[in-house]
Amino acid sequence: MDDTQIIDKIVDFLNTDDGRRGVIPTYSVRTGTGAKFYQKGLLGVADHRNVLEMTATAGSDREQLYLL
Repeated sequence: MDDTQIIDKIVDFLNTDDGRRGVIPTYSVRTGTGAKFYQKGLLGVADHRNVLEMTATAGSDREQLYLL
């Protein structure tokens, strides 16, 4: 797995240098750890409301949360 650097390649693909697309690790006491993916300007308009966000978290008590 380390030889292929698959994790680094996925992170590089999902995170852009200009900050329009990225993945952020998340943590919540209620749901545990996870990740949030975001894409700004999905429709081509530069607006703070024009953001797609998807969050998925899972905790040790089998609590899961998915947001779109």
